This record gives sequence, C-alpha cells and structure tokens, in this order.
Amino acid sequence: MTRRCVANDTLAGRLDFSAAIFSSVAELAQAGQIRVLTAFSENRHPAFPDVPTAREQGIDALGFCQDGIYASRGTPGLALDRLEAACRNVLDEPAVRRVPAATRARYVSCRVPSCTA
Repeated sequence: MTRRCVANDTLAGRLDFSAAIFSSVAELAQAGQIRVLTAFSENRHPAFPDVPTAREQGIDALGFCQDGIYASRGTPGLALDRLEAACRNVLDEPAVRRVPAATRARYVSCRVPSCTA
C-alpha cells in the first residue's frame, strides 16, 4: 500500500487515521480535506508550525523518513562525487524546485563517510 493509498483510505473513511510523510499529504491538509494531528519529529515541521510534535503531546515517539538514492559500500568516491553532482544539478532545475514548494518536502543532502570505505 502506498502512502497516497493510505491517505485515500483515510479520506474514504476506511481508516480512522493514518501516518504519512508531510510531503505526501500537504496538499490534502492545505485543502482542509485532512487534519494533521502530530509530527513524529524533534521539532515542529516548518510548513505546519501549528501542529505539535508527538513529544509535545506526551507521546515519546519519533519517526524518520529517508527517501533517497543509495550506493553500495565500496562505491568509488569519484562515482559518488559524480552522482552527487548530478543530483544537485537536477535539484537546481526550476521544475524540480517547484516540487518542495508545492508538497512541503525538504531536500537534504548528506553522504555517510563510511559508505566509501
């Protein structure tokens, strides 16, 4: 079941509630079709500053969503450099830059040093 399907099932009343990353339900929340109840993060989501974190509501829960591009251990540094440069170039394209603005997604780049060993 995809994240969008879970949101659709919630909208249709087949689920009482669901959990999804903000970017997959931002449009629904902005349109008032769903209500975001909490953020499973250390801090409130910048696009939804009025939504308290789970910890602020007395629930000790954190979630971490990590969609990305991965390479196997031992991938040569030059290959990783080229991949990272290509990703940065794509992220600078105007059409791609509109996606986080519309979906409230945030792009974060990081390379784990141990992956090159």
